[in-house]
Amino acid sequence: MVDTAQLSHSEESKIDYSLRVKIKLHESEVFCTRFNQEGSYLANSYMDGSLMLINPLMGDKLHLFKDQKMVFPITRLAWQHIY
Repeated sequence: MVDTAQLSHSEESKIDYSLRVKIKLHESEVFCTRFNQEGSYLANSYMDGSLMLINPLMGDKLHLFKDQKMVFPITRLAWQHIY
């Protein structure tokens, strides 16, 4: 593993980041994405009408919301604090 804090700018630009792990969480294309205010959760809506809650730190799928009657994408996402 390379410690990028120890590298100069020219050395850092030579690091090959293409070997990073890519995780495919869903078969459909992402339509809309929103982080919560703390950045601890990510919500993705997809072209097939589903909504996924993701842990952005680890890339883990926390929950998939999918209604078989919902065939259109969710076009807008917003987080709301519950007090």
